[in-house]
Amino acid sequence: MPPPALDAIVTHVCDECWELRDRLGGRPWHELDADTRNAVRWDLPLLSDDAKQHYLPIWLLGAVEEPRSDFTEALLFALDSDHRWEPRGGYSAAQQRVIARVLEALIDHVEQADESQLTGALDRWA
Repeated sequence: MPPPALDAIVTHVCDECWELRDRLGGRPWHELDADTRNAVRWDLPLLSDDAKQHYLPIWLLGAVEEPRSDFTEALLFALDSDHRWEPRGGYSAAQQRVIARVLEALIDHVEQADESQLTGALDRWA
């Protein structure tokens, strides 16, 4: 799936969203360097529906690579929310399985404070 167009990365105009849009620049998620991925680690909720679908692997991989990380906290917060998770075409069954499997892999690694978000995210995506 190609990355979203530059004007479709975020949904509204504010300094934080425009900075995120410019930082991602409409580039494919796998071409973003570690510094860029780290700089956007808290910004998953700001992405549009289509941008979330495209850039979600940044957070999934970040959480798998380091389960007790900002990527995990941001991922759990976002996946437990119903805020902008309706991209054109929806999520395929395979995409949903990957999300659920990553969440299941995090069960033994999340902080107690994040357990309710993990449970909520699993209920939503599994």
